[in-house]
Amino acid sequence: MALVALCGFAAEVVHNDYGEDLFVQTKLSDVVDPHRMWIQVKGTEDISRFTTKKHGMQLKISAR
Repeated sequence: MALVALCGFAAEVVHNDYGEDLFVQTKLSDVVDPHRMWIQVKGTEDISRFTTKKHGMQLKISAR
């Protein structure tokens, strides 16, 4: 939730089990837009699989 907030978005926990299930409301130029994301956040013991020299930590997801 802290990373979502740092991006300027709002998040709400909708279910809490192994990870966190978040409902994320996005905005652009301080205007809330109609797009919403459901994100399931989980931990890992090997973050190196998601690390690149150029971009640091990232995980690509499809728009679909």
